[in-house]
Amino acid sequence: LVLPNLQLNQGGAYTVRVSNSLGNVTSSPAVLTVSPGPTSLTVGVGSVSTGQRVKIPVVGKFNGSENALGFSLSFDATQLRFIAADAGPGTPNNMALDVNVNSAAIGSLGVGVALPAGSTFAARTQAVVVVTFEANATANSGISSVVFSDLPINRQIADKASIAMSGLFFDGNVTIQSVGFEADVSPAPAGDQKVQVVDWVQVGRYAAGLDVPQSALIYQRADCAPRSSRGNRQLTVADWVQAGRYATGLDPLTATGGPTRGGSPPPSPAPASIDGTPRILKVGDVESLSGSEVQVPVTLTSQGDENAFGFSLAFNSSVLEFLGVDLMETNSGAWLNVNANQAAAGVVGIALALPLGTSASLAPQGLVAVRFRSIGSLGTTTPLSLQDQPTVREIVDVYANALDTVFADGQLNIGAGSGPKLMIRASGKGIIVSWPSGGSDGYVLESATDIGAGLWSAVEGVAQTIGGTRSLSLPSPQGRIYFRLRRP
Repeated sequence: LVLPNLQLNQGGAYTVRVSNSLGNVTSSPAVLTVSPGPTSLTVGVGSVSTGQRVKIPVVGKFNGSENALGFSLSFDATQLRFIAADAGPGTPNNMALDVNVNSAAIGSLGVGVALPAGSTFAARTQAVVVVTFEANATANSGISSVVFSDLPINRQIADKASIAMSGLFFDGNVTIQSVGFEADVSPAPAGDQKVQVVDWVQVGRYAAGLDVPQSALIYQRADCAPRSSRGNRQLTVADWVQAGRYATGLDPLTATGGPTRGGSPPPSPAPASIDGTPRILKVGDVESLSGSEVQVPVTLTSQGDENAFGFSLAFNSSVLEFLGVDLMETNSGAWLNVNANQAAAGVVGIALALPLGTSASLAPQGLVAVRFRSIGSLGTTTPLSLQDQPTVREIVDVYANALDTVFADGQLNIGAGSGPKLMIRASGKGIIVSWPSGGSDGYVLESATDIGAGLWSAVEGVAQTIGGTRSLSLPSPQGRIYFRLRRP
């Protein structure tokens, strides 16, 4: 007689009856005593990618006598991070669960489970506790053990009479697959499990449109901002800043995740009143002589929290020949990426980042000066428009958060090149600025301390006209100063 999967209720007296054509006979009773087997607790197994979470059950095989359990779990805290411990599905509603997390940060977790006095677990196999771990971004690929231990809580099983019961404890593990880090884009084709300055530079080239990610994996890593979502389907200066924060240790490394390809270009910023909007990136309105070189300033009305700037500048390439982009003197320590690959077609991309952790000053200021040569006809007015290709319009703070901004276009007017010419000479402790009186009616003398910033103001004073020359005496300037004549 074979009794498979023997249960407690199968104990008792068993007899055998034998019969044939001559009759039958029944054996003497044989008594079978079924004793409860040892309770067992088993840590489950699971698999997870770095940066992701996995649920590991602790499964009990109960014989119907158990009232309370205690145990500790040890794990490698460099590989796994404890997130939570919850009652297993189907456990009694009145089951108490206490978790000691005081040493969880160093890889030790205590668990206590108890039913009300006089109650016992049903004789069955079930998950008592489910522990959630997260695989650290820096974890190595391989198997990480999760084992029973006795600190901070001893391994013990008790029945409803508070008598210790024998038990078996079986360990488990988590298989970890490393997926690399956000912003780890160099060297090709899959990075090197580190985020360094070379990765920061490469993400900056992606943000400016100078290079294009050659695989879904590299796009996923380059699109690393916002950090909370590990990307937003756009490669912008926000990603450049975030890559810099990873490279310099300002933010802990984050496992690769998020979008693996780009989305539609963002909608153009809604029109807004410049006077009513605090943060403005503005292309200057300038005049140029036909055939001459001209600098077009791109200025910022700052709120004092801006760290990086991205935009594309479109122009009529039959009217203007692109020559280059220069940093303003106030931003001489910034990083500048210029994408001139499509300059012949009339568009350049510009990405500018201040040093990590620093912000623009709370004042109107110049960012860059875009240099052109005027090649259009006399009297031509041509727009200078901001757009999102090849470099997306965006301003971000030191934490790579996008900032609301109004992006304002400019224009360039080409004049005849025959206006009055200024002359400046020293005179005692001052200077004299002069120009021909003929043909200068309606012109205003203006000055600026930064020619690229476009912040010109009228010079105070009344010019004297003597013998066909107008002149104005001024005190010697403190520092650099520029003058121009402009017809309003």
